[in-house]
Amino acid sequence: MSTRIWQEVNRYKIFSDGQTEELILERANDGHFRLKNDFGNIVIEFESMSIIEFSKKFLEDVADEIDDDLNHMWFDLDDNDEETDEEED
Repeated sequence: MSTRIWQEVNRYKIFSDGQTEELILERANDGHFRLKNDFGNIVIEFESMSIIEFSKKFLEDVADEIDDDLNHMWFDLDDNDEETDEEED
């Protein structure tokens, strides 16, 4: 079995709780991908098709969660407007 040689594809800055971290996407000579943090304590390897499926599902799940948050926010705003209107009558 040959040794995988990894090449950096891109770096992504992630902001959380006032901290900045970089995630590094790498691709190996055999087509596999790897996502790791800049500290090196988190490393996730993917086959080509599995990273595509993961990425699609990940994006869908995040978008759905944000949509739910926005819907709840608008619902709460509508409720507050109705209560204010009732108090003025």
